[in-house]
Amino acid sequence: MRSNFIDFVKNCQPVIFDGGMGTMLMKNGMSADDVPELWNIEKSDLVQSIHKQYFDAGANVVLTNSFGGSGLKLKTKDLDTKVKIINETAVENVNTIRPKSGYIAGDIGPSGLFLPPVGNCSEKVYFNTFHEQASSLIAAGVDLIVIETMYDLREMVQAVKAVRNIHDSIPIIASMTFDKKKRGFFTIMGDSPEKSFKRLARSGVDIVGANCTLVSSDMIELCEIAVNLTDLPLIFQPNAGQPQISRKDDNLTYSQTPKEFANDMIHMIELGAAIVGGCCGTTPDFTKELSSRLLK
Repeated sequence: MRSNFIDFVKNCQPVIFDGGMGTMLMKNGMSADDVPELWNIEKSDLVQSIHKQYFDAGANVVLTNSFGGSGLKLKTKDLDTKVKIINETAVENVNTIRPKSGYIAGDIGPSGLFLPPVGNCSEKVYFNTFHEQASSLIAAGVDLIVIETMYDLREMVQAVKAVRNIHDSIPIIASMTFDKKKRGFFTIMGDSPEKSFKRLARSGVDIVGANCTLVSSDMIELCEIAVNLTDLPLIFQPNAGQPQISRKDDNLTYSQTPKEFANDMIHMIELGAAIVGGCCGTTPDFTKELSSRLLK
């Protein structure tokens, strides 16, 4: 039986999220020209199988295959008229296979567009596209919303506002993506963890953290900083090492082993992380290694 997700986080730390969906889709034949979110419809059996593998490996929470499911993102592939069906099917694919205790997180990623002077998007356009996507995810029955891999705090805030406009109490996880610089950790738009987490706390999110870009060893350093910046629960989902292009088949490979990854994630838990999971390069093997270590 599932409890309220926030209660679950408070009472059952650490919580384990799944790992890379794109990584698994590429292992199953997805090319750079394919639209991952369209596979919710065209290859639903495969998507469901990947979700099930993560639950079976010990994940408490699985994200919907809807990272690029906003109208702005789908418009680049002339699929912006399919926002509703793509996101609803993404939820259905997890719901079909989830165990009674498993949680569904509606996944929202960046739009791919920038505000001036870098681009010509607007905060209103951000709000509208995330409102449309979140409406479909929430109506389809997700337990929480995860807004992740955001590199512009202003875009993140509009996504949070859109979700809160639809539902005033659904749990929201806000996960930025930072790079390690000589001066510290910053997004590509110059947002620091301190600035980001303080602003997001005021916006009404329930959990903050970081995902992607960083490898787990650097994410440990970020975790050490973050625990002193906010009282909100923290989530961290690093990549499985630095990606390299395989000479054999031109596919991306990642250097880290599941054991090495689990070691670093356990370190983050010891530092105070409430939720841990994986991003690019991680697979159910990484989830299984982490969950089995935590159960010992």
